[in-house]
Amino acid sequence: NDIEVRPYCDVLISKCNSKYFLKNSQPYLEKLSAKYYENEEISEKITGYTKEISLLDFYNNYYDTYREPTAILGDQDSLSEDNNGKTENLGLAVFHNGSLVGELSYNETLCHLMISNKFKNTVLTIPSPFSDLDHISLQVSSVKTKKNVEFINGTPLISCDVSVSTRVLSASVNSNYMSKENIKKIEDFANSYLKDRITKYLYKTSIVLKSDIDSFGSIAVKQFANQKDWENYNWLNKYSSCCFKVSVNTKLRSSYLVL
Repeated sequence: NDIEVRPYCDVLISKCNSKYFLKNSQPYLEKLSAKYYENEEISEKITGYTKEISLLDFYNNYYDTYREPTAILGDQDSLSEDNNGKTENLGLAVFHNGSLVGELSYNETLCHLMISNKFKNTVLTIPSPFSDLDHISLQVSSVKTKKNVEFINGTPLISCDVSVSTRVLSASVNSNYMSKENIKKIEDFANSYLKDRITKYLYKTSIVLKSDIDSFGSIAVKQFANQKDWENYNWLNKYSSCCFKVSVNTKLRSSYLVL
């Protein structure tokens, strides 16, 4: 309806040819293309595999000294059998110092939403703590992360305390997950599983991408006396030297399983 670029339109980086992506990214269940792209927000809330990023947010983060920008990652659907209308928006493109430096997978995007307190909902499948051949599907409905930044001998130490609320959606037929002992085992295993995944994600943003996309800078800045000291420290370029300490507390609530 309006050919002008609005500040709240989404920013998407295409891994495949942009002309191909625009031509083949066509709605099947929705006739209006504008409405189709508005469903990106719904995808973020349901799966956590991508994130809605407006041009306004991208622009602000681009010029910020506390954080760096990301964009929605688009590509040709790798599972499609033909080249007709098969595209997907999955993961995030990451920027540093004004350049595209890498990407996050959908699992890493999920960690990003958890750490940045943007998480809404997802279904997480983890290996079963009772059998190497089984898996457990968890409905993760709430994640709250407390973050802190302190400097030890000039090196930033970032602490993330993650609280997770889950329910068991599905498991093997003969499993009994309602006992207190088994609930504790699932919670402990989920803690270890998520801690490992989140820690790897954080070190990827620091060492590989060198990009603070989780706004740790907005916490670190409080330890500087004035804006000049903060700018002289150059947080965005010092982020690659950060160390991380992650703790996860998973609470398994009443199950949807039918006994």
